[in-house]
Amino acid sequence: MMKKLLERNEFLIYLCQQIIQLLLDHRDKSKPFITPPPVFMSVQDVADKCFVTTRQVRRWVDADKIVPQKYIGSSPYFALDYIDNALETGVLRMRKRRGK
Repeated sequence: MMKKLLERNEFLIYLCQQIIQLLLDHRDKSKPFITPPPVFMSVQDVADKCFVTTRQVRRWVDADKIVPQKYIGSSPYFALDYIDNALETGVLRMRKRRGK
């Protein structure tokens, strides 16, 4: 029993040492060591961001202007950085707000 506990403790110490070594080796601050999970947007979220209707977003999908990154059920979802990139490159056009 005591031997198994010592083996587990040694293994945990080894894992901690490996993690510390990885952190020390990866000191480059320009790239994150652990990337955050992507933020996904629904059709309604994309429509709100671009000031268009959900029907327009579905037209963009049908015209292959944007491609859903995943589906939950039958609903398409888009990565936030993908939509931001599409807006920056001019693939999508945001409608201007009225009165502003």
